[in-house]
This record gives sequence, C-alpha cells and structure tokens, in this order.
Amino acid sequence: MRNYFNYFTEIEERFQRRRGSLLLLSTLDWALIETWREAGIPLDAVLRGIDAAFDKYEARQKRGRMRRVNGLAWCAQAVMEAAQELSEAATGTAYHPIRLECANCHAVIRGRIPTFQGTRAPYDHSWNCICGHRNRQLLPSGPVEIIADAITARESGFEPECIADHLELAATALEDAAVASEACAATAIRLRELAAEQRTASPENALAQNEAQDLEALERTLTVLEEKLFAALTTAAPEALLTGLKEHAARELAPFRSRMGAVQLRQVERQFMQKQLLVHYNLPRLSLFYMSQQ
Repeated sequence: MRNYFNYFTEIEERFQRRRGSLLLLSTLDWALIETWREAGIPLDAVLRGIDAAFDKYEARQKRGRMRRVNGLAWCAQAVMEAAQELSEAATGTAYHPIRLECANCHAVIRGRIPTFQGTRAPYDHSWNCICGHRNRQLLPSGPVEIIADAITARESGFEPECIADHLELAATALEDAAVASEACAATAIRLRELAAEQRTASPENALAQNEAQDLEALERTLTVLEEKLFAALTTAAPEALLTGLKEHAARELAPFRSRMGAVQLRQVERQFMQKQLLVHYNLPRLSLFYMSQQ
C-alpha cells in the first residue's frame, strides 16, 4: 500500500527535480496524476515519460530560447508513449528476483526485474523507505515490480487509529455540508462505520500482505463513495458554478491540448472539476492518500 501512495510523491519529486526548481503541483497536475493512476499507467512509465519530455526540452533549449515548463501536463504525450513502449517490451518478458535494502534502517523489500539478454544500460531505481531515507540503486534492468514488503503497513503511517481519525474527520465535515445534504449525510454514516471497523481491527491481522490487501479494499470503497458524492454535488451545484468551473478547466488545459488526446483531456477535465467542487464547498477528499494533507 505504501508503494501505491508513492505513485503520487515519486511523480511530484521527479518533475520538480527535472524542472530544476521547487514548483508546487497545481490542481490540474494532481488531476492528471489521478487520471494516469486510474488508467493503470505504471509509475516507471510516468517517470520515463517525464525524463524523456525534459530531455527533449533541454535539447531544444540549447538551440534557442524556450518558455519554461510550468506544468506536468507538458509531459503527458511523452508519458503515454513511454507506457506504450513498456507494455510492448513486457510481452513475454522473463523475470528474476531482487532484494532491495535500505542503507539507513536496513528494511528489506523483495521484488523482481525483467531478465534481458546481452548488454543493457543499468537501471537507476530510487525509492523512499518509511524511515525517511532516500535510496538509489543501480540494477541490471527495470522497471522494478514489488512482490513483498518487509515493512508492514502498520509501521508506515497507515495505522488503524490514524485511518479511523481520517475517516471520522471527513465524516464530520460532510455532516456540516450545506449542499447535497442527503448524500453527504449518507456518506458520513458509511465513513463512521468504516472508522469503527478500523478501531476494532484484530491485532492478529497485522501481516504485511493481508494488511495491504485490506487497505487496498478500503481505498476501493472510498473511491466508490467519492464518485457517488461527486455525482450528488454536480447535481446540486448551480449551473453558473459548473459553467465557471468548466471555463476554468478549459483555460488551464489550453496550453496542453496538443499534448493530450481527446479521451485524456476529458478525464483530466472531470478530475479537475471534481477537485474544484470540493474546494468550493470546503469538503474533504476521502482517499487515504489525503490523510496527511487535511
């Protein structure tokens, strides 16, 4: 589960590092990341796409003055190309196991990497341990597929009590909502039920694999609740508000339309509007990814 949430942080860090200066991701950027995640695009494909986009940008910049990259959407086309290349390369690929160890706390992660014949450039794999240490290791090939994590979810910040607190805070905010009150109240009731389940979680279920599966199941439930909540908010929102949000999304997406396909543009616009609706009504995100951000 920890690796699932690293999807967001790894992308943010790679973009900021390649850009060369700290730039907080915009609502549009986060919407694009969620679109990639929902489409099942591997993290490695996104990181490769970001690198490819900036490599091309830097090569062009040497030949003439270019505008600074100010958004992750600038990398969208390169990310889709990288995802396609990885998908084609993975067909019929054999794997062999690897063992990653944190240089600081010596926590161990088991995984596997593709087996390639002949000479191949080393794969630079970086990962964050829960102790806060950033690890970088050169591997014979990549991408890395995590099989089992020696660090349990209980140690990684997803303790049942923390999850329960997150769910109850979200429920309280929804109970005070001034829009779509019926849907918000129903969602709040369900969140409190889920929080109660977390508080009564059995200590015997602390094995990493089982706990990760439980968290993934909970995240799927929260995704369904969010989708239902978004539908209710969209129905209840005034026409003028929705029109304004669409116009806002169109302005934000305008510089990147040539880099994204029609389907991806619609998906990002939908994610953007959903986020902005929650901001407008001061309502929380339910996903466990937002635990530490609310």
